[in-house]
Amino acid sequence: MAAMTVLNVRLPAGLKARLEALAKATGRSKSVLVREALLECLEDWEDLALAKSRLADIRAGRSSTCTLDELMQADASDAALQRLMDEALADVDGWGK
Repeated sequence: MAAMTVLNVRLPAGLKARLEALAKATGRSKSVLVREALLECLEDWEDLALAKSRLADIRAGRSSTCTLDELMQADASDAALQRLMDEALADVDGWGK
């Protein structure tokens, strides 16, 4: 496990009570629950920041887009990649072939 450091956080009483109740109900420590929640939240925020950056690049003409059909046609020559794309799309409702 990576080295850990301590971070003190001020929580509203209601949020602290919810955290304590969840820790008790799940048998997990408050620290583990907060760490996992923070990790998930940070990943979402990082994804959002990346999406905003990509959108800004597209709007500024620094990047372009293509349709899924264009992507699939461009990559159709690579059979392994096509198979992986087909498998991934099959997992998404309404996309399978």
